[in-house]
Amino acid sequence: MEAFSDLGFSISTEARNAGSVSQGNLNQGMTGMKRARSIVVGFAAFAMTAGTAAAADVPAVVVAPPAPPPPIAASFDWAGMYVGTQIGIASYTPEFEASALGGYNFVFGRFLVGFEVRGGIFVPGPGPAYAWQWGAQVRAGVFLGDRALAYVKIGGHYVFGWFTTGALGVELAVGQSVSLFAEVQTFLPLGGPSMRVRGGVTWHPGN
Repeated sequence: MEAFSDLGFSISTEARNAGSVSQGNLNQGMTGMKRARSIVVGFAAFAMTAGTAAAADVPAVVVAPPAPPPPIAASFDWAGMYVGTQIGIASYTPEFEASALGGYNFVFGRFLVGFEVRGGIFVPGPGPAYAWQWGAQVRAGVFLGDRALAYVKIGGHYVFGWFTTGALGVELAVGQSVSLFAEVQTFLPLGGPSMRVRGGVTWHPGN
């Protein structure tokens, strides 16, 4: 009996000891899990803090506003009055002319019609002799863009008598109110045709 009692006491003691060991192991496991969770939370907080600090260290990117578009050149107004001056030379003889001119243009879409008068001096040869000349012509043209005009003229011209004239020319706007022109004009005198090359500048006060 005593043997059985001692055996029972021994078993009970071992069971209590085993329970104590299991409880200790469980407590240690829970403590380890708590520590691991604390480490994870601390690492996450450190990562967030480091990321915020790094973002604060990055300089702000300033986006410059877009550059304004280049100014658009104002359109040239061909309609209305113009005045100017011109010089010309003959194509095969030493003739020279210089004249003042004036006219008026009417614009219809891409087309222009108008009239022009001019007067000045005409030097028929190398000597000092000269003659006064004047004339009047009508003009019709078509615009080659906003600042260029191709035109034809026909009319009358007086120098030592009246002659019929015709011309082909181009005119270019070079400023807000100034244009340059060049033309070839044909005279039809009684003795046969002749030709002059002219160039000049005009001012359009309406611009």
